[in-house]
This record gives sequence, structure tokens and C-alpha cells, in this order.
Amino acid sequence: MCGMLAQMDPLSQRGESGADPLLKPFVTWAGLYIAGSSGSLEKSEQASLADMVGSNYLKQALAGPRKLSHFRDELQRAINQRQQPLSALDINRIFVSLIAVARADGGIEKKEVEALHDLAKLFQVAPTYVDSLLKAPD
Repeated sequence: MCGMLAQMDPLSQRGESGADPLLKPFVTWAGLYIAGSSGSLEKSEQASLADMVGSNYLKQALAGPRKLSHFRDELQRAINQRQQPLSALDINRIFVSLIAVARADGGIEKKEVEALHDLAKLFQVAPTYVDSLLKAPD
């Protein structure tokens, strides 16, 4: 259903990586936060994220500190700098991407679920929204 909604969204723009360039900072920093929440940035999770945002964009993000606090701070900065509020469709795209990153290493760890709930609060959505996405089929 998200795919159909994306086709109907006139603001949806696709870059060379297939990602909406307006959502890249959110997917990148939140994705790194999710991937790092288990204690390390797994190669499979980084590869999944690179497929979403582009490998060069991800390399630039990884050039800075590789700390959860840095990833979360950069995400908060991206949210604060956005002039228009994120739509429900934007938030859905972001969280579907984040869950794909978390699943990239074969499963979702408890710490990743906790990180997803933390980000739900940051994006001002209920943690139960995340739970519903986690229960949805891949």
C-alpha cells in the first residue's frame, strides 16, 4: 500500500539511489542510529542503508563520529531544519526503511526495537505505530 501512496504523492522525488532526496537525511541518521543501537554497525545493515540513500551519501555520514548520540543529534538537527512538517506518508516511508535496516542482519534485536520506539517519540508518533509495522509481513 505504501507503494501506491508513493505513486500518488506529487512531492515524491526519486534520486539515483531510488530514495526520496528530501528524506535522505532522516533515513540516513535514523538508520545509523538503529544499526548502531545493537552495539556495532553491521555490514549488512550498512549495505541496506547504502542501497536506500546511496553509498557516497552514507560514506559522508560515516566520516564523522560513529556514536549513537551523534547519529541522534544529526537526526534532530535534520528535523529542526526542515521547513515543512513531515507528512504521515513521509514518516511511514522513514520507518519502513528503518525496519528494513534493522532486519538486514537477519532479525531485529530488542535494542533495535527500543531504538525504534525512541525514534517514534522523536517523530511524535506512538510506539504502537512501530509495533504495528514490525508485525506487518516483510
